[in-house]
Amino acid sequence: LNFELKKNSSLANKRLEEVDFPENSIFPVIKRKIKGEIIIPAGSTQLLPEDSVYLLCLYSNLEEVKAVFSEELQHVILPFQEV
Repeated sequence: LNFELKKNSSLANKRLEEVDFPENSIFPVIKRKIKGEIIIPAGSTQLLPEDSVYLLCLYSNLEEVKAVFSEELQHVILPFQEV
């Protein structure tokens, strides 16, 4: 999944280790809107407003992921999903 953190997101300015996301889910890459940096995050990486966040998860965890990131996941197209 890929989504952009809204400016007023409840996740903005939190470190990844503070976010309660499902087991078997990872953030392999974060792209900073400011400076256009690509980051391979660690637990101490802070999520910033307007970050483009990439998340990998098991399909079986998708509903749990949607619950955690509900305010960001408005227009998500899943791989292998018919459009």
